[in-house]
Amino acid sequence: MSQNDRLANSETLSGKDLYIHTEAVLFLVWGKLLILLGISSQELIDALCSSAFHWNDLYRSQQMYRAKEQENRLCNTASPDNQPDKSSSSDETGQINGHMKPALTVTQQISHLKSQGVTFKLIDESEAARYLAEANNYLRTRSYRVLFSRQTGGAHIGEYVNLDFADLVTLSRIDREMREVFLLACIDVEHFSKMRVLRLCEERHEDGYAIVSSFAAQLSHNERNHLLGALRARASEGKRHDIYSGDLIAHYLDDMPVWVLLEALEFGPFTNFYLFCADRWDDETMRQEHYVLKSVKALRNACAHDSCIANGLTTAGERAGYAPNLLITNSLNDHGIHNSRSRRTKLRNLRVAQIAALLWSLSAFCTRDSTIERHAMRFARLRESFEANRERFGNDDDANAFVSYFEFIWKLVDIWVSQRV
Repeated sequence: MSQNDRLANSETLSGKDLYIHTEAVLFLVWGKLLILLGISSQELIDALCSSAFHWNDLYRSQQMYRAKEQENRLCNTASPDNQPDKSSSSDETGQINGHMKPALTVTQQISHLKSQGVTFKLIDESEAARYLAEANNYLRTRSYRVLFSRQTGGAHIGEYVNLDFADLVTLSRIDREMREVFLLACIDVEHFSKMRVLRLCEERHEDGYAIVSSFAAQLSHNERNHLLGALRARASEGKRHDIYSGDLIAHYLDDMPVWVLLEALEFGPFTNFYLFCADRWDDETMRQEHYVLKSVKALRNACAHDSCIANGLTTAGERAGYAPNLLITNSLNDHGIHNSRSRRTKLRNLRVAQIAALLWSLSAFCTRDSTIERHAMRFARLRESFEANRERFGNDDDANAFVSYFEFIWKLVDIWVSQRV
């Protein structure tokens, strides 16, 4: 029976028939409104095409939502390991003691992973239990699952494809190695960018005390109080005393030269001083470098606080809220990595954008051969660690999407670090 026959017999539409009928009615209503508003035929066609895209996107979102519901049902199967502790109180909303996600035992964590399609062939369940209890917590280990593809249909819809617990362990280790390598690189970028400012002050015959006074004077009242308050606290004898730089700050607090200021400033405030110098000397390159250094600072903070990085190397990762810096894109163009769709996709990922800023900064600020050689060796070992597991992660067309992000990072390492050796 056709749709029209069903409507004539006053039958209730459902499922895909309802979706198609609703979309057609909305097209007609919207088209009538546009005609009443004086929209041209071509504009009407363009608008309807846009509407089609919108409703198709909505339909795909609904499919994803249903897949997620299916996953939740799989995760909440009536297994003793997946049931809440009977001693916990549960209300009609399914909350346990007022919380939506009660703590799982290690055994329950493994059962949860298995319900999502994670296998335990390369690492058995007993070894996985020891890992989750002693080496790394469930939240962090499980976070890398988002890098792998899922079943999109069939009886196992929503489950991960070819994902073993060993893969999660491997990515967790690679991520730790990556943080270590990045953090050491960030420290050198901060050090050598401060060295550059000192050298430029000398080349421009700056008065080391006057430039600091000018910097403090151009700050807003709140900014100046915040900076001076932080320095005084570190110089004081109280609980906030800085045992490493406090005595130095205290000695020069009332009359501080630029070489002491740069030693005392943390990375964040230093980027503000870098921008001040760029404006003072009307140096557009320095202004652009200031923005790059802010990205390096953000990555440094993530590494220093042991934040996971690799689990965001996907198209779904947080997007950068800014266009790629011209210094970076010009350098990429010069090295043959042109403005392709692939490049744009990778640099839209905020974590990749920050990694690109770090690698470019290594090349721009760390000019000593011995420094670059050290970092080239560290990145080479990191890459070897990743490539040793490449067969598990996938090759060429069968690769998981995150592999292409690592490949892009290796290209950046090649042009800004390895080629310098």
